[in-house]
Amino acid sequence: MGLALFPSDAEDGDTLLRKAGAAMYQAKIDKGGRTEWWRLGPFPTNSPTQEGPFDAYSLDTNDLLSRHRPHIDSVILQFVETFFVQISDDPGLRDILSTMDEREIQTIAAFQSKHLSFLLAPSTTKEMILKQARQVGKVHALAGINGALLTQSMGLYRRLLSEHLNQTFLTARDRYRILLANEVRLQDDLQGELRSGIDTTGEYFTLLSGILPRQGALWTDVRSSEIDALGKLPGIQCVFLMRLDSNGTFVVEESSGPSGQEGAAIMRDPAFEAVIDPDTPRGQGLIAHAWRSLQIQRTPSYLKDARLPHWREKVIPLGIRSAVSIPVKNLEGKPVAVVSLYGAYPNQFESPWMQQFAMGLGQRWEKIWELCRTPSAVLREDQAMDYRKELFSGGLSMYMQPVVDLSTGKPVKVEALARLKRSGGEIVSPGFFLPILGDSELDRLFRMGLDESLSWMPRWEEAGLSIGVSLNLPPGTLRDPDCPKWVEEALTRHRIDPSRLTLELLENREIEHHSQDQAINRLLGIGVKLAMDDLGSGYSSLQRLSTMPFDNIKVDQGLLKRIRIAPLQTLSMIGTIVRMGHDFELDVVVEGLEDVGMIEAATILGSPFGQGFALARPMPAEEIVEWSRSFVLPNKSGTIRTYLGALAFHWSVMHSSKPAEACPSFQECPLTHFIEEKGLGKTEGAIWNALLHEKGKDFESISRKMTNWLVEKLHEENM
Repeated sequence: MGLALFPSDAEDGDTLLRKAGAAMYQAKIDKGGRTEWWRLGPFPTNSPTQEGPFDAYSLDTNDLLSRHRPHIDSVILQFVETFFVQISDDPGLRDILSTMDEREIQTIAAFQSKHLSFLLAPSTTKEMILKQARQVGKVHALAGINGALLTQSMGLYRRLLSEHLNQTFLTARDRYRILLANEVRLQDDLQGELRSGIDTTGEYFTLLSGILPRQGALWTDVRSSEIDALGKLPGIQCVFLMRLDSNGTFVVEESSGPSGQEGAAIMRDPAFEAVIDPDTPRGQGLIAHAWRSLQIQRTPSYLKDARLPHWREKVIPLGIRSAVSIPVKNLEGKPVAVVSLYGAYPNQFESPWMQQFAMGLGQRWEKIWELCRTPSAVLREDQAMDYRKELFSGGLSMYMQPVVDLSTGKPVKVEALARLKRSGGEIVSPGFFLPILGDSELDRLFRMGLDESLSWMPRWEEAGLSIGVSLNLPPGTLRDPDCPKWVEEALTRHRIDPSRLTLELLENREIEHHSQDQAINRLLGIGVKLAMDDLGSGYSSLQRLSTMPFDNIKVDQGLLKRIRIAPLQTLSMIGTIVRMGHDFELDVVVEGLEDVGMIEAATILGSPFGQGFALARPMPAEEIVEWSRSFVLPNKSGTIRTYLGALAFHWSVMHSSKPAEACPSFQECPLTHFIEEKGLGKTEGAIWNALLHEKGKDFESISRKMTNWLVEKLHEENM
């Protein structure tokens, strides 16, 4: 077969066919000695009829390229000049170059000249070409230069070289061999670049197909590994995971990449923090636009984008030339985070494959958000690092909140709650530092907290206070096979009877696994008590209560927060849980008792134990003894002082098996005394209360009126 190339050999069809025919004729002549089944034309009549195998890297070829180096250099110079003139006709290349400034364009021109000189240098080997092609191909793939554009530029150079050589006095053989050496080396380079481009895109899309975290995984662990992986992708200078705080400022929760630390420091600077407010320069960046629009925002050029002048002088020295910000939405479609990637090359996030990657990355992060237990507080990355360091360097302090017997006012145990005591005296609540800890750090925190809490029990005992201690056991720590050993060793070390320690297990989906059932059984074998914490928080499991040997249950304090908004529903839920505890012979602790009304309601509904600010706030361990000596219940047993207590009493009577019989006599009824003490003798409530104690009346109808009156009074009290 004979070949003629457009446009290097000719630009019209007739000439191309004629030259291809001549090449085919030459191939037939060389049939006995040729190594290829094709010939590249045209060939003058005096061209050699016999040629051995051609090696584009042989000593003969290198000598040929060396002798005719001036011709090659001349064509290279001409190519660079022509390339930038003709580029205006190609929208793809024109768009890419439009993202660069004059200095960057000059750099590209110089690189093109240097690269072509390298390809045709006598000393260049095939291995050297392939090695450089890997790097160049990666850059081209990231900048959006595809195989078609590469082939087009090489075709231009091939044509210019052929035209130039045809005007010289070189022999036909030398012209042919120079063209062939050029063709082979260009093809080696092109194939190497294309393979590198495929590998580069493959690295990006491989990340999208990575295994997702398990249900309930810690946000801290997952975000760290995911952002770290993004920072290792080719061409990525830095990556930020941003969340919006209550002040409308975007906070860097995680960063990575070669310039990640420097970039995060810029975004923490009050002068350069991104904000949500669109009326300020700091609210015009990609991050804020992505959050507000819920759309991916890109810039092909950090140098030229009109939205980014506020950060330009700070960012460009970090080697950043382009960026993309990807909003992360929750199941309700609201923004919860922004993932921002910053590229080393202009146009890096504009190519179709890169846009597809950005869409896939957004979908992956939305799945991650759904699967993880997300933190409630937004914390800067550097502040989180400080908290971790201080927490495990002597900053952990276990505060104790008493659990009180609601009938006697005596503390029965304390719940040990972790606090971070900073060097300046600041006390940081767990809501800020627990979400930033990974599974291994939570394990360590549990062991430290357990050790400190148990160490106080002998000291309290010496002071005459014999109480138990309860401690939250993280689900991840429960899964650790060494957890029972840690607990047993700590109890032995401090000589504490296991029955005085209660481990509180969060009531959530993670506790349903069979492996955790086995861990629970091992803990029970030690002799410690187990409590289901936050019952009613959303993942109730009655089956679990009936099958696992818990000793007590804790009513979620979140229920109490709604007791004045939806009092009847809340009282019903608390009452149900208390009765369920009694039926299962479990102790019930109502959390979140913040005022006397809540204490009265919990007591009337039958809860034996309570915990909350109205009884005692969390306090340093050394203050527990003194508190216990002076504490008195704020409510008096058998009396009602609040509308919430009155409603709870009336509700409990009305929901007894025989309400009319359960109602005390008018003189002995706590509601009667409440109405008298409040001076409500002439109100509708007094009338309904009196009628409730008269036989023969419509008990159910009057009861509803009394309930409505108490609810109305409770709402008035809250206004």
